[in-house]
Amino acid sequence: MRRGRRRIHGDGRRRRQYQRQAYTVEFKIQVIQYFEASGSMRATLDRFFDGMSEAKRANKAKLVYKWLGMRCALEERAQNGRLASQFRGRASGVGLTLPSEVEQRIVRWVNDFRREGLPISVLMLKLQALEIAQAAGIPPDHFAASWQWRRGFTRRHRLSF
Repeated sequence: MRRGRRRIHGDGRRRRQYQRQAYTVEFKIQVIQYFEASGSMRATLDRFFDGMSEAKRANKAKLVYKWLGMRCALEERAQNGRLASQFRGRASGVGLTLPSEVEQRIVRWVNDFRREGLPISVLMLKLQALEIAQAAGIPPDHFAASWQWRRGFTRRHRLSF
C-alpha cells in the first residue's frame, strides 16, 4: 500500500534530460587521432557524433578543435592508466585554498603533537591552520578553516581526530 497523499497532477519527478556529455581522455585522444588521419572534420563528426543536428555538430567541432589545442596535456594524461579513464583532470593542490607547502606545515605540526603523545582537537587544528595561513600571507577573508576544509584536509592527508 502506498503511503502519503495521492498525486493530483503528473507522476512526480521530471525525467532527466541528459543534456551534457562528458568524455574520457581516451575518447578525446581517439577523436584527435582520427581527425588527423582523415583530415576531415565532417568525417570525424560522422564517425564519433553521428545523428546530431547541425547546430550540435558545430558545437562538437569546436570541442574537437579545443581538444587539439590540449593534445599535449591529454597525451600526458593518457600515459597513466588511471588518468586515461577520467573525464576531467585537475592537478593536486589546484583547487585548494591553501598552497600545498602550507598544508604540509600543518601536517608536520599535527605529527609533532602526536609524536609527543598530545591529543589534538578540531578547534586546535582550526586555530593552527589560521595562524599558519596568516603567516604565509593569506588574508583572513580568503581562508576560514571551515569544517569543509577540515574534512577535506583530513581526507587528503589521511588524518583522524
